[in-house]
Amino acid sequence: MYKGKKIGLFIPTLNGETKIKFLLEQIKRSGKLFDQKLAIDSESTDNTVKLLHDANFKVQVIKKVEFTHGRVRKRGLDELSNCDYVVMGTQDIQPFDNAFLNLVEFIDSHQKMASAYGRQLVNEKIGTLYEARSRKFNYPDYDMVKSQGSIGPLGIKTIFQSDAFVVYNVKIAQALGNFPEAIDFAEDQYMAVQTILKGYTVGYTAKAVVYHQHNYSLLEEYRRFKAAGRFNKKYKELLSHFGTNESEGCKYIVDEIKYYLKSGNILKIPKFLAIIVAKYLGYKVGERSN
Repeated sequence: MYKGKKIGLFIPTLNGETKIKFLLEQIKRSGKLFDQKLAIDSESTDNTVKLLHDANFKVQVIKKVEFTHGRVRKRGLDELSNCDYVVMGTQDIQPFDNAFLNLVEFIDSHQKMASAYGRQLVNEKIGTLYEARSRKFNYPDYDMVKSQGSIGPLGIKTIFQSDAFVVYNVKIAQALGNFPEAIDFAEDQYMAVQTILKGYTVGYTAKAVVYHQHNYSLLEEYRRFKAAGRFNKKYKELLSHFGTNESEGCKYIVDEIKYYLKSGNILKIPKFLAIIVAKYLGYKVGERSN
């Protein structure tokens, strides 16, 4: 299906030596899928850059102070602009089976699709049950094609996607204006907003699977959602087309409490509620910040 198309791969990196080895091995196993491989590194002090060179990546190094999530991804798309599709990932994902191939084949089968993201699961030997449950809520076991017609049934989830494991149609992404350089949080959501509002589609395929876990502390959850609150405040007018986060958040909380009760994990409920409080407080502080 994608034969004759040029496929690029882009990964931003920072001191990823201990995390990236598995990913590089899976990239190697993908054979000749990728025509070009690019990494933008933010002054790693370990062997990350060497590992990338050994894996036949072109590596560009930028100063840490220059890094924003929008800037590096914009630069990645610009550098790989001669490709038809660019797969983006983070250095800590663990692709499963034919994840890269399945993701590329999915977007290639949908003409108006600007981007498609894959399914993220948690390796429960490494990650927490809380994060595993959150992943299952956000990444279902069925494919989706989200468009303007999805806003009614899906609301804010219409514009959910993750640049931890995603593929972009380069021509469409460039036509949408590419990533804003200044944006440093939710750059993937921003691109999904532009995609939907301008009549293209966002795809999700459950057949392209990666393991991905963070094990955030309560303080880290607070900081992340503070950034989310700032993002929602800044782009309030754009996001208003898709409803609010509150209803989806309430649904998630109710579903999770029911799960912990039915599964006999009652003692996990206090920690779960602490996580929710940290996220909520962070979000509200972010909304009120300048």
